[in-house]
Amino acid sequence: MTSPKAPSESDIRRAQQLFNEEAFFECHEALEALWKEAEDPEVKLLLQAVIHVAVALHHRKEGNLNGFENQVRKGLIKLYSVDLKQMTGVMRFDLNTFRNQVVRLKNQPKSNTPLPKLINGSAGRP
Repeated sequence: MTSPKAPSESDIRRAQQLFNEEAFFECHEALEALWKEAEDPEVKLLLQAVIHVAVALHHRKEGNLNGFENQVRKGLIKLYSVDLKQMTGVMRFDLNTFRNQVVRLKNQPKSNTPLPKLINGSAGRP
């Protein structure tokens, strides 16, 4: 039995770099291509969650707070739905820290709160 197709490490790291460099529209485009090809449902869910957050941050950057709030809400719902135990290999981000950063920004969208970053980690396991 073969395992489901997963994004390559180089593709994930490129999307991570775009996100962390605040190139949110480009990150969204890169992740969407990976999401379309991914087969594992948990990987697809995580990719879609980060896509929503990237789109939210793009809206915020453009001054569209309604778009920001709508997309960040969708992203957080998906981020809290991801089964962290399923995330292995290239998909292992520190999701607890990422979710906390997104929540902080959601609660203070007009502040100078630091923007979320995708950092490598243990997928947020305690």
